[in-house]
Amino acid sequence: MKKIFLDKSKLKSCLNAEKVIENDLGSCELYVIKFQQDEDYLVFVFQGRNTRYFKIMRPFIGKWNCYEAIYHAEGLFGFADENLEFKIKEKLERLKESEPREI
Repeated sequence: MKKIFLDKSKLKSCLNAEKVIENDLGSCELYVIKFQQDEDYLVFVFQGRNTRYFKIMRPFIGKWNCYEAIYHAEGLFGFADENLEFKIKEKLERLKESEPREI
């Protein structure tokens, strides 16, 4: 499989994240994005035939692998060949808007 290169420092600065952890899972790459106030998000990046795509979601119970990420009911998909970091930022903002807020 072709290695997917995503610049962690660019992703960290684009999202204004506290920390970005990268894990190569074989058929995809997992980026754990940590923000302040204990907000964590998972970004699974896949290489398709013609384009890269990703799924962003909150951490879930169970194995964090490529298969589980695709079939997990929650989260948002995105597709991009260029400016992947900015596409991830757009989807992250939408995901944050859709989450229930504490009163």
